Amino acid sequence: MVEFSRVAPDLAASDVVGQRTLAVGIDAVVVGLCSVALATLAGPFDAVELADVGLPPALLFAPVVWMSYAVALVGTWGQTLGKYLAGVVVVDSRGDAPTYRAAAVRELLRLADVLGVGLLSLPRTTQRQRLGDRVADTIVVRAEREERPL
Repeated sequence: MVEFSRVAPDLAASDVVGQRTLAVGIDAVVVGLCSVALATLAGPFDAVELADVGLPPALLFAPVVWMSYAVALVGTWGQTLGKYLAGVVVVDSRGDAPTYRAAAVRELLRLADVLGVGLLSLPRTTQRQRLGDRVADTIVVRAEREERPL
């Protein structure tokens, strides 16, 4: 069995806006693929009704998939796949692992980011926290990586 462990945070490096943007993009692709897969597995469970609303079925699954994905992974390891690949990790203000509650608060307030409101706080905080991070008392910082020989 493969074991995963949390990466150590580099608490001095909180100016990771570019890495955060990359991470969100990667996570959006992962969630999109999972949502399409779920919509496909669900089949035409009321395709006519969905067509009347004008929403693709995958779009209905996306919020639940995103919330489940982000809260489970950030609450467990402090990282989603996107954050891992971008080299960042979520920690609380003491540098410890975030709780599942903090992970849920961060994601619930992502709607404010989508609307542009939450992102306004990024340049206003010394640690570049979005609204969800401020309320959840979390910080996104660079993950310290071990050097591995090629």
